[in-house]
Amino acid sequence: MRSAGSWLIGVDIGGTFTDIVAVDGSDGTYVTGKVLTTVHPLDGVFNALEAIRTKAEIELTEAEFFVHATTLASNTLIERTGAKVGLMTTAGFRDIIEIGQEDRYDLYDLQIDLPSVLVPRQWRCGILERMTAQGQVHSQLDGQSVLAATQQLRDRDAIAICFLNSYANDEHEKQAAEMVARECPETYFSVSSEVAPIVREYERFIATVINAYVGPRISSYLRDLSESLIRRGFNGRVGIMKSDGGMCSPEEASRYPARILESGPAAGIIAASAVAQRCGEPLSVALDIGGTTAKACLIRDGVPALTEELRVARLHRLVDGSGLPLRLPSLDLIEIGAGGGSIASINNLGLLQVGPSSAGANPGPACYALGGELPTVTDADAVLGYLGAADFAGGDLQLDVARAQHAIEAHILSRTGTRDPIVAAWGIYDVVNENMSRAVRLHCLEHGIDPGAVTLIATGGAGPVHASGIMSRLGAVRVICPVDAGVGSAIGLLLAPRTVDQSVAQIVPLEGLTSEELRRRLLAVERDLRSRHTENGTGMTATCHLNVRVQGQAYDVDLLVAPEAPLDGLASAFRKEYEARFGRPPWPGKLEIVGWSVRLTQAPSAMPRHKRLTTSRPRSATTRRAYFGPRLSWMEAKLLDRASLSPGMTGAGPILIQDEASTIVVGPAHRMSVDPEGNVVIHSVSGAHLHGH
Repeated sequence: MRSAGSWLIGVDIGGTFTDIVAVDGSDGTYVTGKVLTTVHPLDGVFNALEAIRTKAEIELTEAEFFVHATTLASNTLIERTGAKVGLMTTAGFRDIIEIGQEDRYDLYDLQIDLPSVLVPRQWRCGILERMTAQGQVHSQLDGQSVLAATQQLRDRDAIAICFLNSYANDEHEKQAAEMVARECPETYFSVSSEVAPIVREYERFIATVINAYVGPRISSYLRDLSESLIRRGFNGRVGIMKSDGGMCSPEEASRYPARILESGPAAGIIAASAVAQRCGEPLSVALDIGGTTAKACLIRDGVPALTEELRVARLHRLVDGSGLPLRLPSLDLIEIGAGGGSIASINNLGLLQVGPSSAGANPGPACYALGGELPTVTDADAVLGYLGAADFAGGDLQLDVARAQHAIEAHILSRTGTRDPIVAAWGIYDVVNENMSRAVRLHCLEHGIDPGAVTLIATGGAGPVHASGIMSRLGAVRVICPVDAGVGSAIGLLLAPRTVDQSVAQIVPLEGLTSEELRRRLLAVERDLRSRHTENGTGMTATCHLNVRVQGQAYDVDLLVAPEAPLDGLASAFRKEYEARFGRPPWPGKLEIVGWSVRLTQAPSAMPRHKRLTTSRPRSATTRRAYFGPRLSWMEAKLLDRASLSPGMTGAGPILIQDEASTIVVGPAHRMSVDPEGNVVIHSVSGAHLHGH
């Protein structure tokens, strides 16, 4: 008998599928599920909960923890379906968010498209006030101008308050926020000194505007989620995944929704990081390929790379500079290509391209037989024989391979004059793998890493299908396909630590700074952070970061430091990190600290060694024909159930290993083995047929 109130549930809403995993904390039993994402995200959440209730008779009354990731915030920003935002800013600076950084992501495009401004000019109000860069009051806040702006913006859904130099002194922003809250109690508002207390005005302003733009929709969604869970008997805690790989409360996510823009991909990276830690991988790349997008992140010694700036809502998915800069802590995610639902087409030059458009869950790929008519990556994988028509998604979704082939013929072959749909399907598969391997290669090189030295850790429904092909192009060491890789993001949710952060922007020259003053400043930030999160204070460990730059330079380098660290070690750490990041030593000038950050972390509950509540269907076939390129053509691939594998088993490709949520493709030139953790490891070597040790 399972103990009541012991289940831990993670639900990740992706563009095509909503994934769920539930683990019984008392005995380690777990169950997974995968359902199609719905137009109304909450419907998908409860469809997933119903799926595991049917499989394992799990009721919400038995759950003590519910962790959630959603693409709602990022989709709201990408689709420009967010709130009507008004902006209050220092008089004379209302055009900062439109002027931006005055750069062009394509120098040679004379008709370049730039991201649309989230706040039209008529809804930007100048407020009479002024702080100096040192935090001194130059001009007092004019309350009448705040009241006048509040009246003008009363009909807006949200208000962003962004004053000049508020990172140095936020008193005027606080006063304006109090007036807005009093005059418009129902209006959502964001304050720049709370959302992104950083030096650069454009980045601070745009982060605050993004927060206000997605805030009303996210806060409404999370409120509905919490109320719906309670109505169904849930009486536990709710956690929301953040872009930095940590977890926060629904209240924090509602107040700072800009921090959860990449929550789904971040969860997949956390799952891969846990695998890297357990396997002792010193250098790996998480490769998360879902139904709509594919993301990658470098992992060193089990720790994913972090960045302080994301480019979000990009006009061109694979062109980094075409998006809005979001200066908030995040995993260093790169978009590396298309997902399973990405649509293949012939462009104006007569060339095959995949994406950026996606069929999503509705109407979905043609092979889903749900109304989709355009060929997708999933359709190509099905035509090539990699996906089992009767075993896809654990047998819950039957694939129509004939529809997939017809879609390729109608929309690809008709534009090229060729006749063989298999060649076209292979072309789609090949283009996707090449695009992804190129992006991973550049990501590694930007971090000073040899792409051939990394291990790929593949998660997501399509990750194990394409990982071995990407490995071959990279010349990488090997691929690890974790247990339940197809629902990796949902598993990552249950591995995410609880985190809270605080940053202070104070410019302090390193010259003349004492070790005691460095320690005192960092501890002051930590004490203030703990005082505002008293419920977590005793159970959380602190890590400290400094943003350091050469005086006169515009950009800084983030350094992880200990408060008691000697100052000479700080200077040498800066030089080392600067060279690794920019490929050259820093200018021999004086150093200064521009940012002081503290993060409190509470480790997640230890995930037990678990055993699956399996619902696998019997299968009579032991092989399946699959296509491996024009040189090898069709081959009989050994067909295996993932659940039947045990540590120590090895085998030579071609092998297709089917799981409830994904398929692992082991190519003819590859060899697979099962490690002690139950992960399938693929190597670029030949070998004998499958056997057990």
